[in-house]
Amino acid sequence: MRLNTPFLSFVVLVIAAVALVIATFIVQLGQAIAVAPMIIGMWLIILGVRTRQNNVVGVLSTPTVYTFWGGTVASLALTYLSSTTSSDVRVTLLVLIVGIGLTVSLSYYVQKRSRG
Repeated sequence: MRLNTPFLSFVVLVIAAVALVIATFIVQLGQAIAVAPMIIGMWLIILGVRTRQNNVVGVLSTPTVYTFWGGTVASLALTYLSSTTSSDVRVTLLVLIVGIGLTVSLSYYVQKRSRG
């Protein structure tokens, strides 16, 4: 099954919007805002890891670009969620640094796999 179809991406966006609306009833609005970007970021990561295309966008392959942007969006959403729930700035910065580090290393793995 191809994961990068427009219909499946639309379904993921609808799920993210519904999850955002449901989350506003469960948690505070500041925390609920981080739910939709987190779902979209995780979808892009899954799309990047599971796609086997060799299309090149600039210097990077398409799966690498999906993985990088998905990881960046998910890391920023997780950092925002951490900043709303934690009062310590060090925890928030640690979450951001670890998230971006994992994003870069996963993107490197996907790029190496698509070129190899």
